[in-house]
Amino acid sequence: MSKRKSLSIVEKVALLKEVESGIRKKDIALKYGIPPSTVSTIIKSREFIIKAFEDYAPDRKRFKTGHFENVDEAVLQWIKIVRDKNIPISGPLIKKKALEFANRLGETEFKASSGWLEKFRKRHGLKEKVFPVESRRMNNEITDEDNWVSSVLKRILESYHPDDIFNVDQTGLFYRYLPNNENHFSGSENYRERITVLIGANMSGIKSLEVDYRYDKKALITPDIFEEWLLNLDEKMNSQKRKIALFVDNFPGHSNISSKLLNIKLIFFPPNTNSKWQPMDQGVITNLKLYYKKCILKRLIWVLDNEQNIDKVIDLRICIGILSKVWENDISESTVKYCFAKAGFIDFSNKSIEEEDIDILSQVEQCWENLQTKGFIEGISLDQFLDIDEGVIISEYPIIEDSEQNDKEDTEENETVEPNKPSKKEMITAFETIRRGFQFYEGIPENIFHALNKCEHFHDEISSKVMLQQDILLDFLLQKYNDI
Repeated sequence: MSKRKSLSIVEKVALLKEVESGIRKKDIALKYGIPPSTVSTIIKSREFIIKAFEDYAPDRKRFKTGHFENVDEAVLQWIKIVRDKNIPISGPLIKKKALEFANRLGETEFKASSGWLEKFRKRHGLKEKVFPVESRRMNNEITDEDNWVSSVLKRILESYHPDDIFNVDQTGLFYRYLPNNENHFSGSENYRERITVLIGANMSGIKSLEVDYRYDKKALITPDIFEEWLLNLDEKMNSQKRKIALFVDNFPGHSNISSKLLNIKLIFFPPNTNSKWQPMDQGVITNLKLYYKKCILKRLIWVLDNEQNIDKVIDLRICIGILSKVWENDISESTVKYCFAKAGFIDFSNKSIEEEDIDILSQVEQCWENLQTKGFIEGISLDQFLDIDEGVIISEYPIIEDSEQNDKEDTEENETVEPNKPSKKEMITAFETIRRGFQFYEGIPENIFHALNKCEHFHDEISSKVMLQQDILLDFLLQKYNDI
């Protein structure tokens, strides 16, 4: 098997110029010794290639590259992401990420040596140590932020109704982390123990975006996943004949999507502003995590009190259910509106987010003290438990790679153990148990029982359809058997 040819940035730029001049893709592929599918991939990645080319050293007369240009591109783009998020980067961390990218790109001969790191720094003009960009932002970008507020933000606020102004942001969550020594781990390596949550709402505080789930083997929101979600949302807005403005962070993987949208206008926050302008970062995400972890601690208490298996405290399906319930019932519209106000979107006065935080935090503290009396908590404080997933990488920069490599990409299935499907009898019994349980409480609203009746009716309908399909299949098989 021949070794896959990897083109340098310079070669890819030259290839793009030949495409623009009208030369056939087939002839270009033959000239560069690559499959036509790789030419198509390079064309699709045109913006990233041109940007990467310009970011190297555009003032040099001669462009000098390393032997693993695709790894260089991926690492350089990753560095831009983490610097924009004010995350410190060290040499060992750069080497670790380079090796990770190399494995993903199929570069088995790549060595993340100190020599490679030194040459990489020289090629891209990086300093000996890469620090957060806080000082640079304070000195040079205040004017840019002021201009963004006075022009971009003001124009959008004047052009759109609050119901049609949205913000989405993402956060990492170690959803199975329990506060005992057996479950301690560090960093973001345990991908099966974490998820990335995309959170969004409009300026009126209405949380109208549906709960959805997509799998990624590293639990990241990749550009492809974000694009798929965004296009689905655009289609929904189109069906409602509705135009919306969606504020997102200045992440390079987002900028290539705008041209594909019909009913969504993407608005990018100023670069390197961290969470200053993100409404979701002004308290919505913090509250969501506090409520989620309170639910986890309460489930843990129940498991311990009933001497159940601790592994049953949480799995991915339960996690998604809890997040959905918390988002729908616990995150109030006033909280969301207040966070938009804190980000400078509206002049709004309401119960402070700090007061709501204290209220939920006191509930979390009570659960924590309960677990301490049971002797479950070991070697970790409440603050450490609440902050365990802060600062983890949650997005992935688009990596330029040909379709041959994409075909080799691992399609691992989520290894979360799926629970057994309840039988029809178990479902009917569950409905009866819930109904009987509610009857022992006073003041239960009628709409609760109406909703339960709807759920039971829906279950009856789908069960009847399944049974009908099974009868048809059985009749078909019996007829085939009789024919034999």
